[in-house]
Amino acid sequence: METTKRLMATLLALSLSASATASTYYLDRFKIDKNGTDNWFNDPFSDGNPPPSSEGVFPNQSQGSYSTLPDSLPGPEQNGKLALDPSQGQSTTSSVSGNPILIQRARLQTSTDSSDLTTGLKSDDTFSVGGLFDLTPPEMSEVYGIRLTDFSSTSTANDVVQLTVGWNGSGEWGVRFREADFGAGIFDLLDFGNLSQRADLGDFEQIALFLDKADAGSSTITASYALIDLDDSGNNQFLDLAGSGTIFDGEEWTRAEFFTVRAVPVPAALPLFASALGLLAVFGRSRRTT
Repeated sequence: METTKRLMATLLALSLSASATASTYYLDRFKIDKNGTDNWFNDPFSDGNPPPSSEGVFPNQSQGSYSTLPDSLPGPEQNGKLALDPSQGQSTTSSVSGNPILIQRARLQTSTDSSDLTTGLKSDDTFSVGGLFDLTPPEMSEVYGIRLTDFSSTSTANDVVQLTVGWNGSGEWGVRFREADFGAGIFDLLDFGNLSQRADLGDFEQIALFLDKADAGSSTITASYALIDLDDSGNNQFLDLAGSGTIFDGEEWTRAEFFTVRAVPVPAALPLFASALGLLAVFGRSRRTT
């Protein structure tokens, strides 16, 4: 009996340790170019104060700030980078799957006034939102990246496009371009840039993710990414993704954010736990039979 108890404890410990695996992802820079103005907003994460604090200043000299989940990102912010650890994220429920997730998110607080087309990111603007991350293969249950969203206290976020580093359903990791309507539970994959099969991936230390609105008269958002070689900028590679998303349906504004999400893997531990219980029952019956 003591042996079966030890076996059960071992299996349960293995299942829980597997579910607890998490990584830390590092964001080097978050920036927005707008209407031909480079660095309309630029946060280099170098002052040691994680979001909601921001170093970014808008052209009108107003200080940028973030709305965050949780209320303050733990960071740390050091050596010019912000650490993002989804295991320290806020517990919530996925709007798409209904499953529990952990999220760390910082949304830049820009205008949500549809009658004011001058401030913020509006339907008649051109803009490019970029996030520069250290290139890290994510855990299979995690993603990190950038997003455009119309979420607010009065909106269920029906116009969402995001670009993340994560896994596909075939066991490959790379860059995922997605469009979502969280209110309707729709989450469409527009394109996938496979990184797991690149033999030269070791040449690159960072990845830049971009969401672009190139036409002031259009609601179309396109995506691209760049692989960055810190030792040889001439080796940098810029790659466009296929497909496009559309936003500004019902409002004239969008807001930019960066985030990391982890799917809470508790259900994955249950089969191993059930197996442990099954083995305990089998050994118990065998012991009684003997």
